[in-house]
Amino acid sequence: MRHIFTAVILLFIASCAHSPKTSSYACNIETGENGCDADEHILRVNSNGYIIDSEFATLNYLERDLDKILSKKAARNKIENMILESIKLACRKSQVTCEDFTSIDNITMLPKGLGKVKILLYVHGGLNTYDATDKRLENQLSRIESEETDWHYPIYVSWPSNALGTVNEHLFHVREGRQVNPLVGVASSIGTVWESIFTGIGKAPANVADQFINDKDRFASGVNNEWLSSVWKDAEYQYTSFFFEGKEKEFCPSCPYVNTIDNITINRSTYTNTGFSNGLESAFLVVVSPVRYVIGIPWNGTLANNAWDMMKRRARAIANPNGEYNKHVRERFGSADKEVDGSGIGYLLERLFKLENEHPDLNVSLTLVGHSMGAIVINNILNRYQKEFSHTNYLDSIVYMGAAASIAETLAVIPPIMRENERQIDFYNLTLNRVAEVAETHYLGFAPSGSLLVSIDKYHDSPEHHLLRTLGSEVNVQSSLETIVHAFKGLDGDRVVLKAFDKNQKILPFRHGDFGDLSFWKKETWQINSPELREEY
Repeated sequence: MRHIFTAVILLFIASCAHSPKTSSYACNIETGENGCDADEHILRVNSNGYIIDSEFATLNYLERDLDKILSKKAARNKIENMILESIKLACRKSQVTCEDFTSIDNITMLPKGLGKVKILLYVHGGLNTYDATDKRLENQLSRIESEETDWHYPIYVSWPSNALGTVNEHLFHVREGRQVNPLVGVASSIGTVWESIFTGIGKAPANVADQFINDKDRFASGVNNEWLSSVWKDAEYQYTSFFFEGKEKEFCPSCPYVNTIDNITINRSTYTNTGFSNGLESAFLVVVSPVRYVIGIPWNGTLANNAWDMMKRRARAIANPNGEYNKHVRERFGSADKEVDGSGIGYLLERLFKLENEHPDLNVSLTLVGHSMGAIVINNILNRYQKEFSHTNYLDSIVYMGAAASIAETLAVIPPIMRENERQIDFYNLTLNRVAEVAETHYLGFAPSGSLLVSIDKYHDSPEHHLLRTLGSEVNVQSSLETIVHAFKGLDGDRVVLKAFDKNQKILPFRHGDFGDLSFWKKETWQINSPELREEY
């Protein structure tokens, strides 16, 4: 057991080993003459939701101090510079000269002929390090800004969601959602560990049963649909009942795969778990299942559940920094005022709303993209600024990829904003193929199978109602289709797309983590009639 624990610790440390290519994040965009600083594209926040210095990632792992946040002035200057650079990019794309435009305070200096200012706010999901976000930015930044039509000025929200840090936070720092005095945290950690161990043991039989059901659904998808779990059957029933009268109670492989009801366009994936390679993989998984089930007890056990709770806490803190409501955090940062001397990313939106009021002729197009837990972040941002988003002309599209947010949480905020706003706002929900979701394997099949969303629904959240299941699962979407359609009913035009990718076409995404490697800034990626799906359907 000691050696296993040591290996796990080393694995977590190794996952943080990526170093940015240069300390200045230099990169070449378009002309390649003037390098761009990736710091202009990163809003890095700490576990309490406050913006910290982006150069944090270049420090030695032991030198990092999450408590060193940027002052309110520095953070806001950083955000205002991002808006300034996004307008300058629009100038270059519009081929107009903006040499006299040096501050968003002198926006009246902008020349005529300036086109759209396209800003994309991207929020990654859980189980990511700061370093992983840097690596993704390095690979994608020049591609996003260099697009001919789908270009954007990208802003990456980088937040700490790695497992080791969240487990540590649960054990020693957070009680009932609030940070406590370190002495209190350490003193109470014994009881926290004790609870975790015995709760994990108590849940072991249910944990094994859930793993077996997941394996059974994976196997049944290629053998006999009647063996599938009830949620799969209900998903098929709701989908066919909407579109194919008289075939509601049977699986309908001959029915069209793309359909529209009211303002919603939806497809169902075609991948089934068949073929020699899948059969061989299934056979191997059966052989190692005893090992997988034993490993799954701590893997999906209470400590993992607690880490998930801390990840959700950090995700929600991005929209509502904890220091705003937590006296202990304010004192910890040494602030004598009612506010911590720092700022969260909410100022980016507040500044954009203010800019719209002051200069209504400025044509800004804001796209929000959330992968996995990033959807939780964006839901909370939309909820905090619901009134502003309901009236702004800036919001263009909301894109969720493998969303870890619940269906109910999403439907509570996005449809009202789309309905109240006079501008046409589009919503895209992208999911893995339904079989790929349960068939995802880890560590050669010795770890529990299934994507992160499977773990959330089965082990971590244990939802008591189907609308509390994750929105990023194709089966969850289709088994709740009636409620989703009703929530978006009454919107003009085809403004909602529920897209499931098809693994048979051998394109990304195959796994939950692949969404971050998609060209998520391109509209064709969001749409069902994109080239990779058009041939199939």
